[in-house]
Amino acid sequence: MLSFLSGKRFKQFVVILNDAFLITVSIVVSYALRFGTLDLSEHLRQIWLIVSYAIVIRMALFYHRGLYRGMWRFVSVRELIGLIQSVTLGSIFLVGLLFLTRRLDAFPRSVFIIDWFVVIVLVGGSRFLYRLYREGGFNGNNSTSTG
Repeated sequence: MLSFLSGKRFKQFVVILNDAFLITVSIVVSYALRFGTLDLSEHLRQIWLIVSYAIVIRMALFYHRGLYRGMWRFVSVRELIGLIQSVTLGSIFLVGLLFLTRRLDAFPRSVFIIDWFVVIVLVGGSRFLYRLYREGGFNGNNSTSTG
């Protein structure tokens, strides 16, 4: 049934699901930081609208930038720069789309700035944690030590 999700494709599928989850978490965290509370019940409509746009926009830009092509165990500064560029462009598109469709009347603008930073930390951090895991960094091995 899911034979198309074998090997490399399965890993890419997991990375894509992880990114969608982290983009969602980033927006919720941004609202929580902006309002200083975890009770976001009065902002749920805004949050879900932003999440639906942000996932589509950012993941399309991630794909276009090639962030799903390579193996992230070889992640480098070049990929981090690509991530920052994609998130920045995605944030601009997101705010522009929300302005065109909703005029941004009830949306707190600071959420978009907070979200820009949080999504870079979450998505970039997940990539670097994966690299660290693949290099054995969690089991006390330090391959860069000399002696």
